[in-house]
Amino acid sequence: MLNTRPCKTLHLGAIFLLTTIVVSACGGSKTKSVLPSTSSSSSSSSSGMSLTLLPIPTKPGGSKLSAGDGFSLAVKASGEVVGWGEYGFGCTGHIPVAAQTGVVAVSAGRLHCSALKADGTVLVWGDGPSDMPSLTNIPLSAQSNVVALSAGSDFSLALKPNGSVVAWGSDFWDQCKVPTAAGSGVVAISAGYDHGLALKSNGSVLAWGRNDHGETTVPAAAQSGVIAISAAGSYSLALKADGSVVAWGSLDDTNVPVAAKTGVIAISAGLDYALAIKTDGSVIAWGRKSFGPIDLPADVKSGVVAVSAGSTHSLALKADGSVVAWGADTSVPVVAQSGVIAVALGAYNYALKADGSVVAWLSHGLAPVPAEAQSSVAAINAAPLFLKTDGTVVGDLAPSVGPLTGIKSLSLADYGVSFGLALKTDGSVIAWGDNTYGQTTLPLDAKAGVTAVSAADGHSLALKADGSVVAWGDNSHGESTVPLAAKSGVVAISAGAMSLS
Repeated sequence: MLNTRPCKTLHLGAIFLLTTIVVSACGGSKTKSVLPSTSSSSSSSSSGMSLTLLPIPTKPGGSKLSAGDGFSLAVKASGEVVGWGEYGFGCTGHIPVAAQTGVVAVSAGRLHCSALKADGTVLVWGDGPSDMPSLTNIPLSAQSNVVALSAGSDFSLALKPNGSVVAWGSDFWDQCKVPTAAGSGVVAISAGYDHGLALKSNGSVLAWGRNDHGETTVPAAAQSGVIAISAAGSYSLALKADGSVVAWGSLDDTNVPVAAKTGVIAISAGLDYALAIKTDGSVIAWGRKSFGPIDLPADVKSGVVAVSAGSTHSLALKADGSVVAWGADTSVPVVAQSGVIAVALGAYNYALKADGSVVAWLSHGLAPVPAEAQSSVAAINAAPLFLKTDGTVVGDLAPSVGPLTGIKSLSLADYGVSFGLALKTDGSVIAWGDNTYGQTTLPLDAKAGVTAVSAADGHSLALKADGSVVAWGDNSHGESTVPLAAKSGVVAISAGAMSLS
């Protein structure tokens, strides 16, 4: 049947094309497959048969595309993470500065997002609920020297170059209790809603965590010869070396179509549906239609090199670097499909065009843009605030003292308390809005020589031309106490909201 849902194709510059599709997963709904990309080695088993060992990754890598619960993430060739779709618990609206360069892989969960940098460090962001362990409290062992990561619903997995797995976040279903067997020899990981998967170098699969639907009861067919894994809401997928797909849990082997029993090169598990790429570059889908977009658009019938199945929408990366999206809430108005140089996600979706005009829209159509923001706009944010080419600022949340002039950049606290910072071209700072914690009372050090500002929750940051950081406002968690390491040599700043625990 033809897809009746809106479908879009985005060109994100040169998104990294994958010769093989490496790690990933999207919590709560779930994403990609994992194919080790380095050469394998052979040894002999006790039975005398030849056993091909999958290699443990030695360099950071993974999926450049990840579909979450109503939102999407992608990595551009420049190493920058871009996001679009629903607010996604802060995943698309608050991509950290550190994720704007040097990123090699992303993983979109349900309550949080994660990114892996080329130097092996891990970034995690998102709001998450307040009654669970902090998703952003990355354990020391996962803060560096990581080669792969995967975001689940409310927990994360990381793979180390020694083949061991690290887990953190909610442990309500024992999803963070990594089995002893996953302490070495693991080549790939995938986090589902409340369970985890690990692929061992001998081609066997380990599973742990919630098992209400048998999602962690690994069948015999997945205990050898597996080359890729993908965990979903309450089921698991495995891709065998012979090109066949094995499934268990709420969406089990009885649901796998004949077309997925041979010639498959990649898999991705969605909330209650699955995607697979065939050797000819076409995509096949199966599962419960009411929970997932399995009516495929024509654009994914060929030339696809990677797929990601989310909660209610799917993504496909094509060989030409374009992204195809289908399912719920993926429509983009024609006027915003070309000539766009910047986007912002707030109450509406905003796009800044090269001609200085702004387009705003929701899933049901175009939204109004203030008259003063319909031309000569140089920058936008999700507030929304519009920075004009003449240095003036317009928008409902602009300072009530009148138009600002000579503005270089803006930062607005998007949640918590409402206030803003504006950096002027002369290096001075203007602050306005809520001052409950003194966050808009500028210290002397922040009144001149400033090159960047960042506002969040109840505190403010300023970066000086000499590489030092100035902080003021709320300090109940030490957020305004600048450590010695940040008093020199700093090149970028980002103020975050209070960690949730």
